Amino acid sequence: MNSNLTSGLQAPKPQGLNSRGRHEAGKSKIDDCKEKSTARSLSIAALWLGTLTSAITLAIAPKVIAQADNLSEVLLELPVVDITVNSDLDGPITPDQTLTLREAIEVANGTLPLNALSPTESALVTPSATPQIRFALPGDTRIELVDLLPAITAAGLTIDGTTQPGYGAVSDKPAALPIPVPVVSITPSPGIE
Repeated sequence: MNSNLTSGLQAPKPQGLNSRGRHEAGKSKIDDCKEKSTARSLSIAALWLGTLTSAITLAIAPKVIAQADNLSEVLLELPVVDITVNSDLDGPITPDQTLTLREAIEVANGTLPLNALSPTESALVTPSATPQIRFALPGDTRIELVDLLPAITAAGLTIDGTTQPGYGAVSDKPAALPIPVPVVSITPSPGIE
């Protein structure tokens, strides 16, 4: 073939491309695809990272590090439970037949594991949608504390004195509005301040 003929022939220029085979904006189709691919990869990575972060948050959120009696840290599941206090006593935590207010707070906080309770006490702890401490005190409904109660750290915990049987009886004293008589009371033990 004649070299003059071949050099004079040019392939038709595709529409939207300039003389160098680039889009009018200066990007080749390959560059455009690379950018779209990179953007998709970044979106997928962000989605994956967000999902991973959510999964880690969900895995860690119900856990708490609690201080044990021997001062070592223990990882415990925070139970969401309904706890019934059936004792007006206070004192050291012991697995016995009754569940004290102190023990109930410790269970709700996650610092007293359920397996440290007696079977009778464990029966007073049931799963619940919201954490709550209820009362079913026999006889005397005054709890005399021998020491400060532990701080309440369980999120959303309700200590509901209105659950004590007998609550809600209306006072016989004249009043503008009927006022329920409080049934459960908490005081320091004699000689304790």
